[in-house]
Amino acid sequence: MKIINLFNNAHNGDIFYSRMVINELIKNGFNVNYFHNNLQNLVNDIKNCNYCGRIDINKNEDFNKNTFNTWIGKDNAKFLDDKGCCFENNKKLTLDILLNYNIQPSVDKDMLPQIYFNNLDTESMVDSLNYISERKKVILICNNDTKSGQSVNFKFDDIVLNLANNFKKFNYLFIVSNDIGIENENVIPASSIIKDKENELLKIGYLSTFCDVIIGRASGPFCFTHVKQNLMSENKKYISFTNKREEGVWFEKSKATQIWYDEFCEYEVLKLIQRNIL
Repeated sequence: MKIINLFNNAHNGDIFYSRMVINELIKNGFNVNYFHNNLQNLVNDIKNCNYCGRIDINKNEDFNKNTFNTWIGKDNAKFLDDKGCCFENNKKLTLDILLNYNIQPSVDKDMLPQIYFNNLDTESMVDSLNYISERKKVILICNNDTKSGQSVNFKFDDIVLNLANNFKKFNYLFIVSNDIGIENENVIPASSIIKDKENELLKIGYLSTFCDVIIGRASGPFCFTHVKQNLMSENKKYISFTNKREEGVWFEKSKATQIWYDEFCEYEVLKLIQRNIL
């Protein structure tokens, strides 16, 4: 089997979108050695992808003909245009690497990131997933901060609390990716379902497939919900708050409903979410 080395020294969302490159290479017979700067193994579910830990290397450069940087900002951001970190620009980076091996890419929908849930231990989540299925609507709020300036890091705390109280009679459940200590029967942290710090981001992706609405602003956990199963589902709705539309509506050809705002006032964010989750 052919071996290729990939690395990414950027943030968790950047590492997640590397799956576009990884999956295309594996489909074409490569075994991938993958280096990234998170101490956790973020490719734990991908067969033929060997996590090699951290690597101390300039994140702007590829360092030999068989080793490639998958960070979208490399080479003086030549893969980024004014749309920012969206599917189309990640596709440009993917095609640039595939070109080295004369690989014809898959159609767009098959290039979407995938998490191989069958390769994760999800047994411990079954009871919780059965519990949330009893709710009329389940909303995942990815309330972690962004790391690269894609959005204003407004506080979600009061927004979540107001949503929980205002939608109590509707039997809605709100799941937050970052536990903010709210004690309310209609709010639970994702960690109480996942109970697995090592694979938490991967399992947030899995959890998101059981949610009706996904809300976020280009943080790592929000990126991990951009899996093919969600984006190509007509029953799924995304609500995003980012500076650039394309970084919120990450895949334009999505079958899922995607709603974007560049509003960051907490009161206005609350009103916009309320309007769109009824």
